[in-house]
Amino acid sequence: MEKSEIVDLMDQITFFDDFRQQDKEKLAALEEGMVEYDPGDLIIRQGDLDQTIFVLIKGKVSINKNDAPDSELNCLEPGSVFGEVPLITGAPRSTNAVAKSYVLALKLDGHLFHELDPAILNKFKDHLLKLLIRRLNEMNAALSRIKRDFQDQKDSFNQVKNEIDKILVASQNIKANKEMFSGFLDDIRG
Repeated sequence: MEKSEIVDLMDQITFFDDFRQQDKEKLAALEEGMVEYDPGDLIIRQGDLDQTIFVLIKGKVSINKNDAPDSELNCLEPGSVFGEVPLITGAPRSTNAVAKSYVLALKLDGHLFHELDPAILNKFKDHLLKLLIRRLNEMNAALSRIKRDFQDQKDSFNQVKNEIDKILVASQNIKANKEMFSGFLDDIRG
């Protein structure tokens, strides 16, 4: 794909809004950095130890795990950043990334990070920091929902338990009354 076409695609992606035109041109000119994948190609393999991050320029990428390869966890669209966790943590890849269509991505590894203009690198760092904060906020919101749902389930369980306790007490009362009246009837018959 021509450099001008790549820059045109970048112009349509909010990830690159803070980048100057010349920054986009430099990125588009990175021969090692612009990678293409065909549908079905594995971009990231779960368990790998590399520290490469990607910015999706064109196409769609499916995220899944080895234990459920047919269950799509997420479908990434242009502008999505993926593969950043091992860069930050040094941990192995936790998911697979598979091209769903033709994919063009900006691939940045340690070697390219060192070659980038510091101004461009700072924009990547700023965007990555914002991304991590957004994901942390999303996880906090999800945990809050889970906690609220758990509390609702616990409250419902306690209500059911209280109703069962009432039924048991009533059943014991009925049994006691039956024994009392049974004895009373025996006395009357006797």
